[in-house]
Amino acid sequence: VAYRDATGFASLHLCRRQPPHEGARMSNGVLELNLDHALDANRTLALVASTPLEPGEWHAIPPGDMVVLRRGAVVFTSGPDLGQTIAARVPPATAASTPRGRGPRVFDPTIVAESRVLRVSHDTVYRYEQPVTHSTHVLRLKPSHAPGQDLLAFGLDVSVNSQARDFEDVFGNQSHRLTITEPYTELRFSARSLVRIDSDMGFLSSPVDRLSLPLMWMPWQRQMMLPYLLPPELPESQLMELVEYAQGFAARQDNDLIETLVDINESLYRDFQYLSGSTTLMTTPFDVYVERKGVCQDFANLFICLARLLSVPARYRVGYIHTGAQYDNKVQSEASHAWVEIYLPWVGWKGFDPTNGCLAGLDHVRVASGRNYRDATPTSGTLYQGGAGTETLAVDVKVEVVPEDEVAEALRALRG
Repeated sequence: VAYRDATGFASLHLCRRQPPHEGARMSNGVLELNLDHALDANRTLALVASTPLEPGEWHAIPPGDMVVLRRGAVVFTSGPDLGQTIAARVPPATAASTPRGRGPRVFDPTIVAESRVLRVSHDTVYRYEQPVTHSTHVLRLKPSHAPGQDLLAFGLDVSVNSQARDFEDVFGNQSHRLTITEPYTELRFSARSLVRIDSDMGFLSSPVDRLSLPLMWMPWQRQMMLPYLLPPELPESQLMELVEYAQGFAARQDNDLIETLVDINESLYRDFQYLSGSTTLMTTPFDVYVERKGVCQDFANLFICLARLLSVPARYRVGYIHTGAQYDNKVQSEASHAWVEIYLPWVGWKGFDPTNGCLAGLDHVRVASGRNYRDATPTSGTLYQGGAGTETLAVDVKVEVVPEDEVAEALRALRG
């Protein structure tokens, strides 16, 4: 706890340094802080000093303000100015509203249930330099019909004649298998959906006063959940580092399950940079942890890994997001979005979106889920003949809200 005298006596400064660190040593001429030990490389530091150490971005604590730090995070600020700059949107104690883009952290019985209808257009185009004469494809583009989400209508058009079969895969995803045997140089998949989403924020309220980590599972429960409890196969040294990182969240929240999950979700949003093109499908959760940058699938993969290391079942969810809610990462309105679903014993699977630091709600359309991206990828295929040369892929996604008085018309238009 750091408090600056209300009369302005002396000075007090706050710095929060995140890896990768720019320099290994910090000094103010009186004190030297050395971070060149290997175990310090990936640590987040919250520092308070009367005289700033260099290098570092320091913020003066205003007179009369108090700051509470715990395990590298600012968990409370008494004044809004400092909270907006260094505390990464931690609201002051008197704030009545939640930070922008986030849902409530605890169940509020006064919340009125909401619903909305979203229209999704998803176009995927493959182009080839040489004609493809034989290929097969699996598509997962049909939104789920599940609690809190009603699929009102769905249509799929394929630009090339094909033999098609609909099926449900082992993860419960509605899928389409296509076989194409006529030549083509362009293949277009056009999916149109109309989905009603219902709010469900009450799931953060458990039937017990406080559900703590570690979670206890009956043997048959663990057997059923095993695919969602196994972290990716990484070197033991990397997993041990991630274990310590995950346990740090639990320790910061006194092992409270929900608070730990929310902390992970918001920390990945706050401390990691969204940077398109910075990663590939081969990027591991440890790579993201070290580099502190990525895209939605990377943040989802890291969250999933951390949750599983805490023995909390987690799965990968692919879908769409309506970005009219002023989310920071609006690039996801132009492509499929990925987030995490955690299995909570009292309600089932519930979504956390670390890319936007929020809970999955009225803006999220669920499509497919699985252990990882490969289980839920929207489109995949194999070229058996032809297709030599360059292949290009273009994806265009549009998600928009349909006013209630226009839903009937939208249904008629989609159904033809």
